[in-house]
Amino acid sequence: MSKFYKLSIINTGGEYCAGVVTDDDQKELLYQKIDEEDVNFNNDSDDDSTSVHSFEIDNLIHVYGPNINEAKITLDSYKDDECEEHISEIVDFDKDIEEYPLTIFLMENPYLSDDLKKELSSSEDDLFFAGLTVEKSLDVPFVVELQDDEEFKFENVYIGTILMDEAFQGLEDNVVSVGLYLTPENKKKILKKYNDPDQSLEYFEELLSEVYYSKDKKMLELLQEYEMSILDIEGQGFSKGETIIVQNMADDVLYETYY
Repeated sequence: MSKFYKLSIINTGGEYCAGVVTDDDQKELLYQKIDEEDVNFNNDSDDDSTSVHSFEIDNLIHVYGPNINEAKITLDSYKDDECEEHISEIVDFDKDIEEYPLTIFLMENPYLSDDLKKELSSSEDDLFFAGLTVEKSLDVPFVVELQDDEEFKFENVYIGTILMDEAFQGLEDNVVSVGLYLTPENKKKILKKYNDPDQSLEYFEELLSEVYYSKDKKMLELLQEYEMSILDIEGQGFSKGETIIVQNMADDVLYETYY
């Protein structure tokens, strides 16, 4: 028999999107909105013929989740993988995530590098558009299945995050993206398949960051086996503010507003 543990990470966060705008009509609309000092997460022309919606401009970033910094957590056990048949509350909303012995590792800190400009942009007048719509009390619920005789241990939890300070001009949000549940035995198996069985488990956090940063396809496929599933991410359901940044391909900031 087995039971399911739901680990929820809760904090202010939002939908973070960024990418390069190459369509001429969309660029014209953005320049118009910049002149009017009225660029928003969603932008539409007066006749609705053209739109620039941030969630569609996402060829660099599209992440929806809470900021890990000062986040709260809850932990509950259930009889089913949809977490509908509750067994018990193990951790309530009392403490910050930093007070638990789980590991947080950086997966990515995306930015528009020169190589990406060549890949995503086709003209010098293309625009970089980054948008964040802020939502409070965002809850990302990770679920892991364990046997009845297994004890849930925070030491086995690894949370991967995406840092936004490059793409969003110093915004320090570190957004929850992936959760892994890795026992010491699991980690030894991974190191063996990584062709480095002698590497100390002490540096496993650095290994995970390296794998996700480099997008090592073979290792990412291996790690999928240990990823916790995610139920629906939910928050308050309405925006608490927006951050908008528009730059040209020379990295000049043409418009910016922060929540």
